[in-house]
Amino acid sequence: MQKKHDEILYGFHVGEHGFVEDKIMDELKEYAERGINFVTIRPPNFRKIDAHYYLEWAKFMTEHKMHFIFLYAIQYPPKGEMAHVSPETVAKIKEIAGDYFLGDMLGETGSSYACKLPGYYGTGRQVMPDQNAADMREAKDAYLKTVEGFAKTARELKLPHIASVEATMLNNYNMELSVDLPFTETPCANPELVLSALRGAARSINAPLWGTYVAHEWYAGMRHFDELKRKRFEMVYKYCYLAGSQLFCLESGISKIQSYGVDLPEDNEIARANSEVVYRLFDQFTKDQRPAGGPRARVAFIQGNLDSYSGGWGGGYAWSQFKEEWAYGDAEHAWKIAKEVNKKRDWFEPDCYEREGLDVSAGAPDGSFDVIPAVASLEAMQRYECLIFVGWNTMTDELYEKLVAYVKNGGKLFITAAHLNTNPKRDGKPTYPHGGDLSDLVGCRLTGKTVRSGFGHRFVADSALPGMHYPYANGKPADPIYSCGNVDYAEIELTSGRTCATLADSFWVEERPMPPTVVEHALGKGHVVFLTAETYAGNDAIYPLYRLIVRELLRAAGDTPLVQASSEVRYAVYNDDVIYLLNTSYDMPAVAVIHPTTDHPETLTLSPMELRKISIKDGKVETICSM
Repeated sequence: MQKKHDEILYGFHVGEHGFVEDKIMDELKEYAERGINFVTIRPPNFRKIDAHYYLEWAKFMTEHKMHFIFLYAIQYPPKGEMAHVSPETVAKIKEIAGDYFLGDMLGETGSSYACKLPGYYGTGRQVMPDQNAADMREAKDAYLKTVEGFAKTARELKLPHIASVEATMLNNYNMELSVDLPFTETPCANPELVLSALRGAARSINAPLWGTYVAHEWYAGMRHFDELKRKRFEMVYKYCYLAGSQLFCLESGISKIQSYGVDLPEDNEIARANSEVVYRLFDQFTKDQRPAGGPRARVAFIQGNLDSYSGGWGGGYAWSQFKEEWAYGDAEHAWKIAKEVNKKRDWFEPDCYEREGLDVSAGAPDGSFDVIPAVASLEAMQRYECLIFVGWNTMTDELYEKLVAYVKNGGKLFITAAHLNTNPKRDGKPTYPHGGDLSDLVGCRLTGKTVRSGFGHRFVADSALPGMHYPYANGKPADPIYSCGNVDYAEIELTSGRTCATLADSFWVEERPMPPTVVEHALGKGHVVFLTAETYAGNDAIYPLYRLIVRELLRAAGDTPLVQASSEVRYAVYNDDVIYLLNTSYDMPAVAVIHPTTDHPETLTLSPMELRKISIKDGKVETICSM
């Protein structure tokens, strides 16, 4: 039977700052007395621990209903051993602990083998990826080969689960290799993007559990005595809870703090302040009864085939390949769109449009978007009303046919010519499926020629999607907009599609035909918006047009219950008409207006950093609790 409420696992990481096996039990007893229900045990790199300790700890944690998992038990084993634990020890732990034992977690493989800078390698922990990858596919395959070695050991140990923790958006690749429990470190990069990718990847395989490791010591700020770092510690916990995290583990930064040249003991005021936050939120989260299923997300961004963007953490080279063409470029920089989703448009921007007289330019429908991998199943894709391509994608026949089926079944799709390219080379010439005849998906043929232009755009037809507005749509005299520099566009021949925008360089309507830039195509029950740009959207010359279309698609997918809020507010809608709202301002109150399906709107004022849970019943807004 499906659970009505989430079971929240919440705890600590044991062994980060020194591993003294005879003292571990004392730490576990302290956590058990507090009611903590989760622990990560990190064996010391390359040093053997006698198996009886693992069995004693397993027995104690099971008796106190504490779930537990190992970290790095496979990657840094004692010399001559396959792992810190043998198959025999694993079998005994499973017999003792049953479902409380979650297995072993592969630590930061994406960070280590796809998102580092050159100087990180050669330290004895990681080996630099081979630097002769011919293209993105070969580089990705090399990464998978490395991780597969660890996954193979996990299978030989017969672990109950294979988990991975990433500081990046690359959990989806690990999941291709039997990882079924994905976790992420936060706030290493942009949590709003990385957690959306974690949630979307977990949903794509129906993962039984996913969650977050709070890596506060190193990644929440570089000045330990800065007051905002303290506040950020609490904020990241609250944001992860709003976003649906089912597991919370403080990686380090409570018993002692040792980073950035600072060594603070556990009785230091900062560590004590961290402790107060952790235990207060533990009590609130575990008592809250958050509706199961995670936040609703009607829209998903597609993390494309072979995309290795980190999410904003680590190196700036695709797949840790360090030649010039592998440096992050227009494809990776397109992910900046995620930072804009929750920001209202500037008051003076003329392409910000009303809905029922309101500015609803901030936020995805129901407050949340997911990021799902291109390898997700058709069934997983059909969870979403709209799919939007963002960063790198190398198109394949399988993915192409899956997108056709998705749209035919009623989905809405936004894709650019760059995402239809089948060539995996970073600087290669674009090639397209079916020799460029993409009529069945985008309603046109790509001739193979490229139009390079710095012209602006003239909209000549309204969108056929209800609720989606282009800047103007009558093909009459008007200034071309979004002229921001040279862009490569695929030359097309329309078949079943319709042109909504063309290149333009004059206030007056030109007599000569101008190349189409935005094409719409009705397919089955669904609809495709196609941007003919071969230049990835991270390029500043095409980004303004790309951003308009993304924002309009997000806006068109929304309906009631409508939360209208300032840009500091994040919100998520759960089952049972439950909404969580978080004021991400450290210092200022923020306002949110709730528009229930009936009755009158209600204005809520959120205190700085307040996480509030409300419900909407019979047209009334009720505050359930505040955290």
